[in-house]
Amino acid sequence: MKATRTTEIEEAIASNDVSKARKLISAAIKNEPDADIYYLASLVALDDNQKSNFINKALELDPFHEESNNLLEGKQSNLKAQKTSENAHNKQSIENIVPDLKFKTPKLPSFQIDPSWRQKN
Repeated sequence: MKATRTTEIEEAIASNDVSKARKLISAAIKNEPDADIYYLASLVALDDNQKSNFINKALELDPFHEESNNLLEGKQSNLKAQKTSENAHNKQSIENIVPDLKFKTPKLPSFQIDPSWRQKN
């Protein structure tokens, strides 16, 4: 029964019948929720927040669920790539505003200690 249920949901997703997939997933979650169902739910989630919730629920039920872990790792990689891209863009923006801007460590004045400060005993 479980294999048929997920197969039917997978077919609905593959044929881009999101409405049918969501109805099947909703029924499956009410009757027999498992990591596979929550993973499939993440594929037809309404937004990123809902997608994250479904992935987290799948991993809560099965921490070793391969597809959910792969999806989570891909999402984290995308976030890292996005932040790297944003940082590069911000650096370019600063360089465009102030093209001669160079980040250098300021030179501090050197100090010499006067040896006469010590009193001889």
